Amino acid sequence: MLSDFTEYLFDVLQINKTDPILLAVSGGLDSTAMAHLFHEAGLNYGIAHCNFQLRGKDSDEDENFVRQLASRLNVPFFSTRFDTTAFSEENKISVQEAARNLRYRWLHETAEGNGFCWIATAHHQDDSVETMLFNLIKGCGIRGLHGILPKQNKVIRPLMFTGREALEAWVKSKGISWREDASNAIAKYDRNKIRLNVIPEIEKINPSFKKTALASIQRFAEAQEIIDVFVARLKDEAFEMKDGRLCLRKSAFTFGNANRTLLYELLAPYGFNNQQTEQMLSRFDAPPGGIFYSPTYQVLNDRSYLILLPNKTRQKEEEYEIGEGMRQLEVPEGVFHFEKSNEVPTEFSKDPNVAWFDARKLQFPLRLRRWKAGDRFQPLGMGGRSKKVQDLLSDSKLSRFDKERVWILESQGRICWVVGHRTDERFKIDESTKSSLRISWLPGSFAERHQPSNHFHKRKS
Repeated sequence: MLSDFTEYLFDVLQINKTDPILLAVSGGLDSTAMAHLFHEAGLNYGIAHCNFQLRGKDSDEDENFVRQLASRLNVPFFSTRFDTTAFSEENKISVQEAARNLRYRWLHETAEGNGFCWIATAHHQDDSVETMLFNLIKGCGIRGLHGILPKQNKVIRPLMFTGREALEAWVKSKGISWREDASNAIAKYDRNKIRLNVIPEIEKINPSFKKTALASIQRFAEAQEIIDVFVARLKDEAFEMKDGRLCLRKSAFTFGNANRTLLYELLAPYGFNNQQTEQMLSRFDAPPGGIFYSPTYQVLNDRSYLILLPNKTRQKEEEYEIGEGMRQLEVPEGVFHFEKSNEVPTEFSKDPNVAWFDARKLQFPLRLRRWKAGDRFQPLGMGGRSKKVQDLLSDSKLSRFDKERVWILESQGRICWVVGHRTDERFKIDESTKSSLRISWLPGSFAERHQPSNHFHKRKS
């Protein structure tokens, strides 16, 4: 088990042996096994635990168990508590979705704030099979059929090389104890029904179902990679700028029945769903003038093009003021974190999503907005020479599609940071710096499912 674990972690997931990793540990069999595997492998890790306060005394005992586990393994321990039920009711989502949103948001914040490179969850092969079935039953495209991704942004699943049965045999052979969640044995939730009722029935037809399902999941994932490469190549051919508007050429859709999937893949990043793209396709030959709306964009059906325009209401919302002392700002694609310090750093992260500034050179409130034509700044390292943001993005070989989503951070009308690309020379840390501001950008879909925090207010237009 240990050799298979390290081979998967280093060779398949390509994690460096010295990378600090934050483990999400609930106290159950899977996550407890993961913690012990990291310990036996002599890796650099810490343990994080979320108490969702859904099971009364049992939830508190889980937290205490994980705290003691971290103490025995002599690693850092982080914990938090959520009023999950209240969050679920306030945001009108299920308790399971509320717990997932809260968990991942807190894990990202904890990892970023404590220098961890990765977040590890204890999902394994059985979980991936259950996820595929769950998505298939609910309805999904090919993305929903490749189960749980082994590696996604900063989240890794280092147990995806094995299944629950093997993990249980291993922990028992080691005399390792864990906490049992009684709710896992009750067919109350959809995933439990799949695990307890659906899969056993399928295995009566095909005793090797899990093995064949995992092989299918791999093929679905490979097919998705092919689709992603194809769509990426088509973007620059299909999209063009006309009179300052982003236009999608109808003539690019020459793939018969596959046009439906292709149109969805091209427009999904703009907030359009599958039903809307099907309607657009059905009206390709209709008289021009029909309009479709997403939360962020509108599509106008023209004679030869689908014309994308920012949704005016949403466009106003896509400007944010950042007050002095603000710790966090959530936007549709992710989260910004702000950390002011009276200490001056001597080393800087090479991560393009992390930026450092001389705090005294900034004038609050800062302004966050989308980039626009004509934006110009003084890129760090160019000795004060100015450059158009548009040229910087072109040099980075961003497609027109990706350029649309680039954020700009300003101080009193002067650009401080082209987020994810380059900071400005005028705000850099130098010998005279007395205090610093560290800003990190964490892109991730968890922010799209969570209401913005109350710690910021949107700029009025």
